[in-house]
Amino acid sequence: MPPDAAAIELVARQRTGLVRARFVAFALAFVVPALFFLLFERQARRLDALADHGIRVNAIVTSAETSRYTHYAYDLDGVTYRWNVAREAAPLPLGATLPVRVLPEVPSFSRPGETGDGAAREAAANRVFYPRILLGMGTFFVGIGALAHTRLRRLARGERPPQPDLRLVARVVALVLLLVTLGVNADPKVRAVHEAAFGARPLGGPPWLVVSLVETLLFLPFFPVLEHVVRIAAYARRDGAGVGPIGLVLYAATLGNTRPELVRSRAITLAGLVYFASIVGAWIVFTSAKGI
Repeated sequence: MPPDAAAIELVARQRTGLVRARFVAFALAFVVPALFFLLFERQARRLDALADHGIRVNAIVTSAETSRYTHYAYDLDGVTYRWNVAREAAPLPLGATLPVRVLPEVPSFSRPGETGDGAAREAAANRVFYPRILLGMGTFFVGIGALAHTRLRRLARGERPPQPDLRLVARVVALVLLLVTLGVNADPKVRAVHEAAFGARPLGGPPWLVVSLVETLLFLPFFPVLEHVVRIAAYARRDGAGVGPIGLVLYAATLGNTRPELVRSRAITLAGLVYFASIVGAWIVFTSAKGI
C-alpha cells in the first residue's frame, strides 16, 4: 500500500475509533450513574419501608467472639435468615437475643433495633452520600468523551494526534486495577472472609490492613507485566489486528513471524498469566482447607 494511502487509512481508523469512543463515553456518563442510582435508591426505599412498617422479631447472635461483625439469625414463617452488622451496632455475646426489624415483603432484609429509627437514619445518610458517587462517575465518563471530542477536532484540522506514552498508560491501568482490588476489602462480607481465613489479629494488625498490604506486594509484578501487555496491544492496533481478548491472543500467537521484537513481551505476558493463575489457585486451595 502506498505511503499516502496508508496514512489516509490510518487517519480514517483513528477517526472511527474516536467517534466510537466519544459516543460510548457520553452514553456511559448517563447509563452508569442511572443504573447505580436505581440500585442505591432501591436500597434507600427498602430502608424507608423498614422504618415505616417493618416487623419486630427476635434474632440470635451466631458469631461475635473473633469478628469485627456481629452475625445473627432469625426465623420468619418457618424460614431462617442470616445477616451481619458492624460490631458497634450490636455489641452482644454469642447466643444473645437481638431485636431486629424485618421487611415483610423482603424477609431477608433486616436491621437491628426495636424501632425503625436506625433504618430511617441510614436511608437519609445514603441519600446524602450516593449523589456524590454518581456525580463522580458521570464526570469521569464526560471527561473521557470530551478528550475524544478534542482529539477528533484536532484530527479534522489535520493535526497529528500525540502518541501516548505506553509505559504511562500501563502504569495507570495497573494502578486502577490495584485500587479496585484494594477497594473490595472495604466490603464487610469480604472482611468477614479475611477474618475467618487469617484470624482476628494476623501479624498483630487488623485483617483488612494485612490483606491489603499482602495484595499490594503480590500485585507489584503486574506493573511491568502490564507494560508488555499494553505494548502488544499497541502493535496489534497499529497492524490492524483486534485488540479484544480473542484478537490479542491470536495476534500474540503469530507475532513471532511478523513482530519478532515482541517475542520477549509475549513471554513476560505469559509468565504474568501463570503467576496470576498460581495466586488464584493457591487462594482456592487455602480457603478450601479452611472450610471457607
